[in-house]
Amino acid sequence: MRTAPALRPLPLLPALLYFGIPALVGYLTIWKIVPMMDRAGISPVLQLTVSASDLILILIAAFVAYGLEGNAWNWPAFRDRMRFRRLTGRGWAWAIGLAIANVGLYIGGATLVGAIFPHQRPPVAMMKLMGDGRHFLGIPLHHAWPLLGVWALLYLVNVLGEELWWRGIILPRQELAHGKTAWIFHGFLWAGFHMSFFPTDFFVILPGALAYAWVCQRQRSTVPGIVAHGVLNGLGGIRILAGII
Repeated sequence: MRTAPALRPLPLLPALLYFGIPALVGYLTIWKIVPMMDRAGISPVLQLTVSASDLILILIAAFVAYGLEGNAWNWPAFRDRMRFRRLTGRGWAWAIGLAIANVGLYIGGATLVGAIFPHQRPPVAMMKLMGDGRHFLGIPLHHAWPLLGVWALLYLVNVLGEELWWRGIILPRQELAHGKTAWIFHGFLWAGFHMSFFPTDFFVILPGALAYAWVCQRQRSTVPGIVAHGVLNGLGGIRILAGII
């Protein structure tokens, strides 16, 4: 039976690159490249794909890193490395509690930050892409069911990419470097990653980011993160579906 390769610790300085490079890609695409594409009249679908390039890249990076570590390409090995650990009843209570708390923390943080920084807005091109509840990708949502499929694909790339990379690949290695305090380093760095989308998102995301890291480290499982991330990001799908109906 093939044994799993030993993981290498991930101290703070190299971790800054693991978080910082995707953040830089996100900043360049969202704040520079997509607005240029919009001014040039390029397809909104292509604009959306480019805007999600950092999420696409970290999803790919999770599989590349898995392979470079020397792991076997089978489900049991992948499951164990990514910590898809089966939760007990108490573990599921933690996961559901995290999901509920995360929604509250996000809404509360966004409301507070919006009140402190009322004039902060994303790039106009991104606002056009994401829509207002009646439009998505600049297209009216009413009865436009294919748009739900586009959103669902983006949703899966986002949730799976981030959870496989951050909680699957990165957090276990940070635990080897920082021990019981790894969740603090992980939470602050993950909140910092979101500054690429919007500078004040650091403050909106930080409470939830620390909660994600603490619960996932405590449970030694990525499942609570997937549940919480899926629920929060799924709220956008409800808005899309409501606009279509």
